[in-house]
Amino acid sequence: MPDWRLEWAWAGHSGTARDIDPQWIQRSALYSDDAGTRTVTVRWDPGIDVAELVAAGHHPMSGWGTLYAGDRVIVSGPWRRPSYGQAGELLEVQIAETDSDDRSLIPREGSVFGFPTQESYDARLARFLEPYQSFSALAKRVLASTFDLSSRKAKGAIYPMVWGAPGSSTTPGSPGLLVDSVTVPRRLMIAGHRVQASTVTIWGPEYGTTSSSKQGNGLVSQSARPVLHDVDARGNEYAYVTFDTVLVVDTGQIAPYPDARFWVSWTGGDALDGGAGDVLLSLYAASTLRVDVGAWSAMRAVLNRWTLAGYISELVSPAEVARRAILPVLPMQVVLGDGGLEPVLWPWLDVASPRFALVAGPGLSRGGRVTYSDRDPVAEITVKYRFDPESDDYSDAVTVSAGSTPYGRVSAGLFGSLARGSDVDASWLWDTATAQDIAAAQLVSRAVPRRQVRYQCDPSIYGLGGSLELRPGLVVTLTDTGVALSSAVAVVAEVEQTPVEMSVVIELRDDPLTG
Repeated sequence: MPDWRLEWAWAGHSGTARDIDPQWIQRSALYSDDAGTRTVTVRWDPGIDVAELVAAGHHPMSGWGTLYAGDRVIVSGPWRRPSYGQAGELLEVQIAETDSDDRSLIPREGSVFGFPTQESYDARLARFLEPYQSFSALAKRVLASTFDLSSRKAKGAIYPMVWGAPGSSTTPGSPGLLVDSVTVPRRLMIAGHRVQASTVTIWGPEYGTTSSSKQGNGLVSQSARPVLHDVDARGNEYAYVTFDTVLVVDTGQIAPYPDARFWVSWTGGDALDGGAGDVLLSLYAASTLRVDVGAWSAMRAVLNRWTLAGYISELVSPAEVARRAILPVLPMQVVLGDGGLEPVLWPWLDVASPRFALVAGPGLSRGGRVTYSDRDPVAEITVKYRFDPESDDYSDAVTVSAGSTPYGRVSAGLFGSLARGSDVDASWLWDTATAQDIAAAQLVSRAVPRRQVRYQCDPSIYGLGGSLELRPGLVVTLTDTGVALSSAVAVVAEVEQTPVEMSVVIELRDDPLTG
């Protein structure tokens, strides 16, 4: 049995519980929209009068616990579903970890983005765990107390946060806020933080009747506006540009008017770093989730081959930004490991050698028939990218089709009309090479439905802490003579485990080009 221990803190008290029998479960899947979950239920005697502390105003869901098996962290997080009795009776709580439980909100005052070390990350996390801090932090918002001369359209707006270089010379990429519409030169906020870009292109609405100066999309622009930095009345740094009446088409009229909206193209450099590894690490580091900084640092260069460009202009959790706008597009998965959230490449792109040689038999028994993934075969992938926030639509697309790639031709040849096309909406992509690479990667993964086999496993061998520990994304070989598999290259696609039982789904890494 593992050497279980629970480190806990609540209501000014803390302690270590060892006489425990935790009931826990973990679920994760390679192609899931989330990082999976680990949930544990623990009962122990904390040596305090829980009822008295609750009566004094301490809510038990403000407690925090970390469960260890030996030196390994199994789960760490806030208390959920607490139950208690009188003094001396056991306290029961549930502790769960999931990427949907991010309690941080951005953009907010004091937000810090960068590439942390584990030490700096732990210190930042400790601050987040102060009771209710993340809920009480003020949003970075245009207010009368910060910008009393802002345009009517800018009042109340959230400061934009921008990664990479969204926009082009012909299409705007992120919003701008007219925080001074009176003073000349006028001031347009382009980001609620320091940026790397030295210049940007700014866009404003058509105004007047001089048709020769009008753009087809209803906007006029000026390029190479120098980027400046300042702090608002609350000490928050922001980036801005200035202009006089540069957005006026008809010089006989004065713009901008109170309800005008403005936009920015980052034609003179990145705002925040736009490499996918840099973007994702900066987001997760600003979350309240456990993050394996070392794993992300090791994978950063690989992930940075994909260039991202996007923004947020609403209060949202950092993990939600990643889950909603980025991860559905990239050929990768975020999973929950011992050190917290870590990245895993789709196995069809990862050239890593098999980690373990699995052999069906005692401790690894097939739980059913060989099946195929329920995703339809895809012979064509279209990635829509370069999202225009002014028109609320995509301005470009790349297609990898049956006629252009070997995998597409195999899919079309094998399945005919059954092989369909599929669109990918990529609002955080502006780079054509990245869009093409992602389209090709998606097609490699989805051209042919993959074989899958479920196995019942001995958790002491294949579970957490076992000698052959299996995790989603792990490349293995599989031998199962009953279904004619001999050292077949495969990947762990799903894991479900409790202290007493475990099952995994193994997905064969069949290559349709080689059979």
